[in-house]
Amino acid sequence: MIGVLVRLKLTLLRNGLRRSPWQVVGLVFALLYGLGVVGSGVIGLVALRFAPTEIIDVVTVAVFTVVTIGWVVLPMFAYGADNTVDPTRFALYGVRPGALLPGLWLAGLIGVPGAATLLVSLALVGSWSVGVLPALAALLTAVVGTALCVLWSRTVLTWAGAILRRRRARDFAIVALMLLIFGGSLALQGVSRIGTLSSEVLLEIGQRVAGVLGWTPPGWIWGLPGAVARGAWAEAGLRIVLTAALTVALVLAWRARLATELTTSPDAGEQAGSVHSSSWVDRLVPATPAGAVAIRGFRYWRRDPRYQIGLVSIVVLPIFLVVVALINDQGLGLAAWAPVLIAAVGGLTIVSDTAYDNSAFGAHLLAGLSGRDDRWGRALSYLWILSPMLLIAAVLGAALTGQWDTLPAILGLSVCLLLVGFGAGLAVGAYFPGRVAAPGASPFAGSSGSNLQSMIGAGLVMAVTVGASIPTAVLVIVSLLGPSWWGWIALPVGVASGVVALRLGVRIGGDRIDRRGPELLATLTT
Repeated sequence: MIGVLVRLKLTLLRNGLRRSPWQVVGLVFALLYGLGVVGSGVIGLVALRFAPTEIIDVVTVAVFTVVTIGWVVLPMFAYGADNTVDPTRFALYGVRPGALLPGLWLAGLIGVPGAATLLVSLALVGSWSVGVLPALAALLTAVVGTALCVLWSRTVLTWAGAILRRRRARDFAIVALMLLIFGGSLALQGVSRIGTLSSEVLLEIGQRVAGVLGWTPPGWIWGLPGAVARGAWAEAGLRIVLTAALTVALVLAWRARLATELTTSPDAGEQAGSVHSSSWVDRLVPATPAGAVAIRGFRYWRRDPRYQIGLVSIVVLPIFLVVVALINDQGLGLAAWAPVLIAAVGGLTIVSDTAYDNSAFGAHLLAGLSGRDDRWGRALSYLWILSPMLLIAAVLGAALTGQWDTLPAILGLSVCLLLVGFGAGLAVGAYFPGRVAAPGASPFAGSSGSNLQSMIGAGLVMAVTVGASIPTAVLVIVSLLGPSWWGWIALPVGVASGVVALRLGVRIGGDRIDRRGPELLATLTT
């Protein structure tokens, strides 16, 4: 059974690469990036060989305990991103949990995360090459620690699967992940401020943090080489016993839940409700084909986690940059430029809107919807969502900084970036839609090739946006360096440039859909 599951995982990965040459190209870039990250980690750990023993212990315990916690936490937020060997798919084959568990455990190591964790962990041997016994302990720690990372992940994810299969739970987890990422980044910014402390104080703080992390269940095994290097044999023995007990407990917990998963039918999901009357959202748009597309877009923003990730990013990113500026004692000056950032990021999001439809795009073709109505409807839904955000950010930024004289210039540049980005995205999306996670799947389930295509599309949109916004940007710069009344000229120039670009993008993208709609649908559903 172990060999069958491993071959199945490899076959699924290989077949995924055969779907499109973009998958292979994306995988090559992902591997190159991964090798760079792994190489940096290995070099850093090997370089620790020349540091004092207490520093090696502090760094390795803290880093690898956090890595283990990442294996526990992140899969819950990215539930469904990797379901190539989902245990629920074996429910109809009568496989016993005991026979399935070892193969699933080993299959969990196959992939970029497992390989990267193992390679970096093996670099512990270089860190603890101060002696034979510490090096052997580091080798044992690397193998057992990596296996425990996968075991932690599979056990927690299997137990959380019943909850995370519900749409609302997944939506909450995805939004929470985005907030966690931003919160972690802010925490790192705060930690960087302690760099002015003396080395003795930093070592004391590190020892306290590592001491706490090292005696938590995820950190038990990672403190073993340090204990051996210090000659603390009682501590080393205790860590081995605790790790063995933890492994047994996790295996039993995973097996118990796996038995339930193999004998329980999947959740039928949420029931649809009846619609008795139109909502207030329906009255915001005209009763036209483009309006119908816009209304559907409104509901996507509220219900689809793929849209929610983008919305959270657009909202939180300016706040994040302002908080970082405050942490670094740079004041609130950046707050006035928050709408420019919202416009620049928001303008890029629409390029993937067609890909989000997947097979639902076929309804547009069957209904005989014109390409321009399709493009206008998408633009209208994005405008209704992002325009109020942009205006509120502009007024709030001017109020916080007192820079009311720059408000017209900032609004002109923001509107220009947003509308030009929409126009470019609607045109590029019709020619080069990219490929995203399927509806209902985890937003993180896109493959490397999909990410590469999205990056290329975003790059084209960014290039067009920057080029078309140059006249408005020049006027904004003049208003900042010279008389502020130039900002009142930048405002209409920016609006006019954006409107022209939006209309041109709708026409180009719409005509492309009218000519090649079936081929575009085939691309989206392949």
